[in-house]
Amino acid sequence: VLNTTQISRSFILLINKWITLIERRIEQTEPRIKYLNQIKYLQLLSFNSQITNDINMPGELWHAPEANFYFRINKFFPTIERIFKHERYFNRLTIRAHNGKIMYYLLSNNYQTISYDKINSQWELEENTLQFLKMINNICIRKEKELLKRHMQIFLPHLCTYLPSLRLIEDNRLTINLIEIYNNRLMLPIRKYYELIDDNNDNLLNIYQLIQNEFFSNKYLLHQWTLNEYTNATGYFSFRKIFTISMSFYSTLNYLFGFYMYTNNQLSIQRSIGNINPLYLRLQYNLNKQDENIFLTPNIDTFINRFGKMGSFIATILATLTSLAQPKFQIIEYLKIFYKEDIHIKHPELTQKECVELVENIARQLETKLNQFTDIDISKRIVSELVENSTDINQLSRLNPLYYPWL
Repeated sequence: VLNTTQISRSFILLINKWITLIERRIEQTEPRIKYLNQIKYLQLLSFNSQITNDINMPGELWHAPEANFYFRINKFFPTIERIFKHERYFNRLTIRAHNGKIMYYLLSNNYQTISYDKINSQWELEENTLQFLKMINNICIRKEKELLKRHMQIFLPHLCTYLPSLRLIEDNRLTINLIEIYNNRLMLPIRKYYELIDDNNDNLLNIYQLIQNEFFSNKYLLHQWTLNEYTNATGYFSFRKIFTISMSFYSTLNYLFGFYMYTNNQLSIQRSIGNINPLYLRLQYNLNKQDENIFLTPNIDTFINRFGKMGSFIATILATLTSLAQPKFQIIEYLKIFYKEDIHIKHPELTQKECVELVENIARQLETKLNQFTDIDISKRIVSELVENSTDINQLSRLNPLYYPWL
């Protein structure tokens, strides 16, 4: 008689095999480049901004108001490319704007197999999070001198939502994902992890060390990629500085609000400047002990090095926490609005009274956490402990394997 773990492992291997076959089939049958001469694309091909009265493409509204975040569509290029990005297939449209710039936008997949309500709820949650990040940008981050001088701001791609099943997402060709940097080093350790955890479920530390020693003895993958990408010293050190500041900034937001940004497929790096653009962020209201920490995996820790950790990494975390903890910004009051809407979407069965009680409980937890950082001496001590424990292998070994803590 097969036990549950054997059945689960067989099922995972079968799914993995089917995914490989489907991807191979797509590569063989679907052309990489489509042309707009097909019937369903004729409207785009014959598009003329003079006739249609200059259609604007505002993108998302959570950018700085002084930024040029909108453009008028002048022409659609006659090709549509099929690309694989962020672990999904997209069609990429090429648009010429009114100012002559060439813009690339990803046309999101149409999830015809998922019910309308589920799509609507999922994307509504993501957009609520984006609205909250916009609010943090406007009311706090751009008004604090300590944050402004470090050029800290939440960067997210332009996003246009027309229907629950239709989104246009700005595609920056200069971004690269951590998964692309680590290349094909990820599937074998994941499979090995589940094989080992079946036999020995308690000793996670031994499993972590075994996988790291067998597959990831090289802790300089990110460092080597940066050396190849930036051949001169100025480019290398500028990239490392901005990467360190961005990493500490988003780690702080993750520590406070739990955005689940540590998965490698969510960390897109802008090669031109070094900023991190996390994707698919959602507010987390079920706070637990594991997420009340800051994590640095071995490759990122080696790249930042101990001088970066003791310098700009700690300074950025301190500046962000002390700024958000100031009562004048009323971060908790804004959070209550978004948490209430999120809980209402996820748990429609709750009564209004239960929903309010849950929101108040979450707000009290966050307020207690933020109040610790109103005193600078206590803040320094807490942040030093967080950074010191960020590379603790006991802590990393308990992380979800999809975070790739070995890397």
